[in-house]
Amino acid sequence: MRTEVLNASAGAGLLSLVAFFAIIRLLPEWTSTTTVMKIFVIAVLGGIGLSLSVKRELRASGISYLTGVSVALVLIALLQFWNISPSTVLVLVVVSLLPLRFYPPSGLLDALLTGPLYFSGPITVLGLLAPLKVFESVALPLLIVYAGFIGGIAAFIFSVVLLLVGMRTNLK
Repeated sequence: MRTEVLNASAGAGLLSLVAFFAIIRLLPEWTSTTTVMKIFVIAVLGGIGLSLSVKRELRASGISYLTGVSVALVLIALLQFWNISPSTVLVLVVVSLLPLRFYPPSGLLDALLTGPLYFSGPITVLGLLAPLKVFESVALPLLIVYAGFIGGIAAFIFSVVLLLVGMRTNLK
C-alpha cells in the first residue's frame, strides 16, 4: 500500500480519536447523534488533509486504523446473520493483526500510535453509523468497543515487538 494512503488513514484515525475524546469531555449528553456524526466526518476529513502536509511515515499506525475499521464493519455484517461470542471477536482481532506483519512500524512514534489508532477505528465506525440506526441492540456497539479495546492493546504490543525485532536484526 502506498505511504500516502497509510499516512492519510493515520491522520484520519488520530483526529477522530481526538474528536472522540472532545465529544466525551465537552459535549452534553443530549447532543444529537447527527451532530456527533458531523464531528466525526469533519475529524476524519481534517485528519486526511493534515496528513498531506506532514512528512512523516506512519505505516503501522495507518494500517492499524484501517484494520480497526474493518473489524468493526465485519462485526456489523456478521451480527446480521449470526450470534457472535466474545471469543469470536478475539479471533477476528488476531486475524486483523496480520497486516501489521507486512507493514512494520517505521519508528517509535509509529509503534506508539498503533494501539490508540486501532481503537479509533471501531470508535469512528460507531460515530459514523449510529445516526443511521444500524445498531438494533446494545450488544453490537459493546462488542465493537470490546474489539477496539482488545485490538488496540494487541496492536500496540505486536507493533512494539516488531519494532524491537527489527532493531535487533539491524544491530547484528
